[in-house]
Amino acid sequence: MAFNLYTSNRIESLLPTLADIIRQPRKSIFQEEVIVVQSRGMEQWLSLEIAKLLKINAFCKFPFPTAFFNNLLQVDHTFKGDLIPFDPGLLTWRIFNLLPSMLDDPLFTQLKSYLVDNNDIKRFQLSKKIADIFDQYTMYRTDMIEQWEKNTGDHSWQMRLWQKLSIDIPAHRLHLKNKFINTLKVSKGHPDLPERVSFFGISSLPVFFTDMIEILAQFIDINYFLLNPCSEFWDDIISERELTQLNRKRKRLRKKAVDITTEHYETLNPLLSSFGTYGRDFLARLHGGNSDESYTLVTSESQSLLQQIQNQVVMPTEAISGIISPSDTSIQIHSCHSKLREIQVLHDFLLDSLNANPELKLSDIAVMAPEIGEYSVHVSNVFNASNGPQMQYTITDKTLQDSSPVSATFLEILALVNSRFTFTSIINILENEAVREKFNLSIDEILQIKNWLIETQINWARDPKHKESLNLPPTSENTWKSGIDQLMLGFVMPKLDFILYQGITGNDLISSSTSAETFGKFLTFYKAIENITVTLSKSYTLIEWVRIINSLISTFFNDNETTQSELSTLTRTTERLISYTQHIESTSQDADNKLVISFDVILTWLKGEVASIRISHGYMNGGITFCSLLPMRGIPFKVICLIGMNENVFPRRGNVMSWDLIANRPRKGDRSIEIEDRYVFLETIMSAREKFYISYLGQNEHNERVAHASICVEELVGYVRRMVRGKNSEARIQKPVVGSEEEEVDRIQNPVARSQEEEFSSQNPEASIQEVEIGLVRRHKLHAFNAAYFRDLRYSPKPRSLNTHPLSPPAGDLGGVVSGGKDTTPFSYNTRSYQSAVTLLNSKGNYDVKPFIIHDIPLPDDHKFEITINDLIKFYKNPSKYFLNNVLRMEFAYLQEAVDDVESFRLDNLESYDIRQQIFDAVYNSRGSEKELYNYYKVLNLLPHGQPGLIEFDTIFSDVQTFSRRVAEYTTTAQLENPDIDYTFENIFVYGTLRPVFKSNLIVCRNSKEKPLDLIGAWIQHLFLNALKSDDYPKSTILLSSTTSRLFKPVNDPKQYLDIFLKFFKNGNIRPLRFFPWTSAKYVEQLSSGREKALLDATKMWLEGTYNSSNAESEDRYISLCFDGEARPLIPRPLNTRALNPPQGDFENEGQSSSVVSSSPPAGDLWGEVLGGEVSGAAISGGVYNTLNTEFEAIASQILLPLYDHMTDVSGGDND
Repeated sequence: MAFNLYTSNRIESLLPTLADIIRQPRKSIFQEEVIVVQSRGMEQWLSLEIAKLLKINAFCKFPFPTAFFNNLLQVDHTFKGDLIPFDPGLLTWRIFNLLPSMLDDPLFTQLKSYLVDNNDIKRFQLSKKIADIFDQYTMYRTDMIEQWEKNTGDHSWQMRLWQKLSIDIPAHRLHLKNKFINTLKVSKGHPDLPERVSFFGISSLPVFFTDMIEILAQFIDINYFLLNPCSEFWDDIISERELTQLNRKRKRLRKKAVDITTEHYETLNPLLSSFGTYGRDFLARLHGGNSDESYTLVTSESQSLLQQIQNQVVMPTEAISGIISPSDTSIQIHSCHSKLREIQVLHDFLLDSLNANPELKLSDIAVMAPEIGEYSVHVSNVFNASNGPQMQYTITDKTLQDSSPVSATFLEILALVNSRFTFTSIINILENEAVREKFNLSIDEILQIKNWLIETQINWARDPKHKESLNLPPTSENTWKSGIDQLMLGFVMPKLDFILYQGITGNDLISSSTSAETFGKFLTFYKAIENITVTLSKSYTLIEWVRIINSLISTFFNDNETTQSELSTLTRTTERLISYTQHIESTSQDADNKLVISFDVILTWLKGEVASIRISHGYMNGGITFCSLLPMRGIPFKVICLIGMNENVFPRRGNVMSWDLIANRPRKGDRSIEIEDRYVFLETIMSAREKFYISYLGQNEHNERVAHASICVEELVGYVRRMVRGKNSEARIQKPVVGSEEEEVDRIQNPVARSQEEEFSSQNPEASIQEVEIGLVRRHKLHAFNAAYFRDLRYSPKPRSLNTHPLSPPAGDLGGVVSGGKDTTPFSYNTRSYQSAVTLLNSKGNYDVKPFIIHDIPLPDDHKFEITINDLIKFYKNPSKYFLNNVLRMEFAYLQEAVDDVESFRLDNLESYDIRQQIFDAVYNSRGSEKELYNYYKVLNLLPHGQPGLIEFDTIFSDVQTFSRRVAEYTTTAQLENPDIDYTFENIFVYGTLRPVFKSNLIVCRNSKEKPLDLIGAWIQHLFLNALKSDDYPKSTILLSSTTSRLFKPVNDPKQYLDIFLKFFKNGNIRPLRFFPWTSAKYVEQLSSGREKALLDATKMWLEGTYNSSNAESEDRYISLCFDGEARPLIPRPLNTRALNPPQGDFENEGQSSSVVSSSPPAGDLWGEVLGGEVSGAAISGGVYNTLNTEFEAIASQILLPLYDHMTDVSGGDND
């Protein structure tokens, strides 16, 4: 029996030896081959490689170290629930239960002061920390545990607590190990021992496990396969940091400092000494035992930068020949602004690598991060996009919470107990697919429910009692109870304006049996939410908690093929509490006390469990593997990419407790998270075969502030810099070849090209050495659509194209020059980013932008329009929106911007306007008193709470009364019967009713500040009034707003103006109409001051809007979609396909593909220049006069000039 140590600088070179061992027959063909690994990634890789070598992989078992040794220690013991009593999870609950009874002991003064507030969560968190550290003691301080059990050593609270825990069940690792050793020695082995055990790729093990290995090697064969980055003896080298610490210690002891000229440190590799501490100590421990080492050295003839670094680590005393090429890209470091940009840049890098190397497969690529879950959403968004080549990939090693929507929603339900019950939190739960299906709700029904809830103004809180429990006034406004009561009452009885029933008013949103069924499903869901939060808010035993949580899972989640795995994992996690309970209740000190746990504690435990469970499937399934760093450490790949290598993220920093005896008295071989991560970084460098890629957040996306990469990356960069300076003595003065002299002149004269090169090399003087000479560090743009990424064809931006490769290329010929990864010019394969870049460039200059609608929407010859007067007014309110909604049947989602989890403290302009109009109608028609109106709007959740709401209402009501008195001044004459309108123009039929009409005027009232929309609406009604053939009706119209009174005078020929409105309406149904009420009105208002000022003021209105408008028209979503988000309201369109005469011309041809209508403008008039297609350079550069802007101006003038001609301001009181 022996302990055989097999090492190599390339882990794959050890596979033949492992295969030879597996080939050796075992005593029983049914006995499993035990190969201990440290991750599921290594297990998957080994399984595949063994199958390749042996043509089959059967009867191989791959346990983790802890599970393997725990199984050995339990061979002669039976524990409840298969748990060792000192399992950290179980130990946490035992300590939690035991601590209160021990705090009066004087040794526990420190803990008592910490737990003085009797906070259960703090006690649980402390218990978990103690349990974890006690577990480490059994691994790394077995001698101290032995002293504690002999009541010697430090007499501290830790010793006393350990003794209390082990008094009844001394079944900790050390105890079980001693019994196991005695059994082996007495029996000369054990029948349950495997015939042989192999350990593969495990970089380090605790002292406890190596001691066990040494013992096992006396009875069975132990074969240990290990990645050893150095072929020479390096057990006693020290890093610069260790040397500094050693010299400080010598100085304190007044000893002479270490002379590094006589130390082995000087002659070995700096990367090895700095990153290799963790592996060095473990190797030294293995070398100190009875092991026979066999080292397999593998070198590469490649002279790439990556290979030279690896060779220098492997053979640090050998002279490595070779010059580093300035175009070498085997190691790349990318500085980005955000995690999304990291993934976008990675995506382009991988496509470029695949493009340059047809032999490279997706399975040859691994992408790792310190915590891959933080990138999973961005990876899915970028790699699943349909705008470019598709690469198969798998994201693995995510936590259960990150990978399981069910688990995330499960925690969200639990979090409701101590929450405000916000609108968003409830809807997020309902939108989970498993929850939605459990309550038999469709996606459309969820959308309908959200609309109902938004209309009822629900913000947060279950009911007034819930608010009171949060020490807030118990008001019912904006609560779930208030909103649901409105919906229920509105369904059972008709809505009565300004009338309350038992203090509530109905809402008539649920108007059909189908809607009622949907609402009933929602009520079932909501009542279940309310019931479970009440149940969870109490304390229970662990067994009772298992029952309650399992009931929650079955109530809210649909169990099907998709969710079965996730639900099973949650259930198994929860049922672990049953095993814990069995152990706790079986111990003598706990026999008289059933452990009762509060909700806060159980929630803390569940969060920790869900966050610690990792989904470890999907490794190496034929595509790119995305995972965290640790599971794939040491596994070779042609291309290895590390993302998220940020300062203060990697290497990790351990959170050391002040009473941690391991940290306070460190020994060689102790585990250090930081030192382990540094060794993982070295292993990853050694495992990359062709390319090693790193990205980090090196630039702030808000202020461009530069941030540092991980110290490991910084050290690698420094090492490469020294290599460059040492090997390439002339490299620092060499410049990259850019082509011919003519090309170089073009490069210098082209500001885009020049600024791009400067930005990639001028961040700081030191960095420029790496960036310019060897292209190691590449600083990226903030956005993927920056034009600099599409410069493969000089001055003709295009995305890179793909060579023949087993990927799906984007449709069409993208053009471009492929560099094969040999240049440092920024590039991108993303066609969508390319299109965005082109659009952005076009918006900054006079470029031809393709219109949203290229051809008119065809209408059937017999098509007829039947519209109301209100439809026509609605069209001119926003023709773009009307076209998208009514012609193309397109609507933007209404919901998201309306959702709010906080009640409003003041009314916004739109809310105030709506309430003013409703109250005015009520007051004008004598419906409802002031008190009734206030209570009505208060119950509808439309007013701010308390005194602010009363003040807002009083202000509105007072304004309405004032406005009503003004209206009364114009309604002194007799009111006439409201006239019915029916008007026909070509194939358009308009109908409706004008109201209210008095003997003197038609009255149009808007209790708000006057807007162009009000003027247009009143003008259209006025024209229809004047088109009446009856002489019984007046010919004037009064428009009243809160600030103005306008009189529209009689129109001699209303038909010509109505026909223009209807012509443009017709044209606006076959393509978007270039009419924007605010901007167009501003243009026409300022025409009297000259066209230049009119255009300038219109542009300002377009971009900025007014102080009392919520958004400028340039920001309107419908207008932006129709007109490509132009920076000016004067939307370009070539004159030779669509042009109109100046304002005084004929407009019949608008909206049709017609030639330019000739006219004879006055000499020198700019309209002549416009129609002639010639404008001065000064006018064009000023952005004011553009030959492509006539359509906007003509439409505005034709619609609005007659309006202003017939309108008079009578705010002084003239009502004639």
